[in-house]
Amino acid sequence: MMKRVMNTSRLLVAVAACVSLAACATTSYVDGKIAASEQRQTALIYEQNTQIAGLEKRFTEVLERAIDKLAGVAGEPKLTKVSQSFTVQYAVNATSVPAPVKAQIAEIAATLLASDKPFFIEIQGHTDTTGSARNNERVGAKRAEAVRQAFRANGVPLRSMSAISFGSSQPLVDETSEEDRQTNRRVEILIMQ
Repeated sequence: MMKRVMNTSRLLVAVAACVSLAACATTSYVDGKIAASEQRQTALIYEQNTQIAGLEKRFTEVLERAIDKLAGVAGEPKLTKVSQSFTVQYAVNATSVPAPVKAQIAEIAATLLASDKPFFIEIQGHTDTTGSARNNERVGAKRAEAVRQAFRANGVPLRSMSAISFGSSQPLVDETSEEDRQTNRRVEILIMQ
């Protein structure tokens, strides 16, 4: 009976050792799979950012061709690159248009709509480099769209505007301080006439 108990306990120790080794192998296997998945995700994000940059370039080219086509329409003056621009600064993750800027947008909209000249407004949303690339793209887009809607609320037709998010891809300054990050959190409004 004693021999049987000893054999059983040795068997249990051997089984426990095998299970322990199998768990170690499983953990390293899972870690390897996670690392491979993270590498694929990083490559996918890089590829998407490259595609976005390409689309932005193509959009700019199409916009320039459209401006040139407008010049060919009889009696229509050509839009110049930028007749005026201004920048709106933001707090971290803020996306709504500040009240003083809404008043400025109302003045600009009234001036543009009263003029006989054609115009186009490009609204560019930017962020600082804190946060993920995906979140920065989203925040930049929300900032630009909020400004576009403020112009729309003042009578500017949507066809006369575009809203683009550059996320953190086009900083004005290198970020070494909070002031630098504040400078990069912005919406740039370019008015072409």
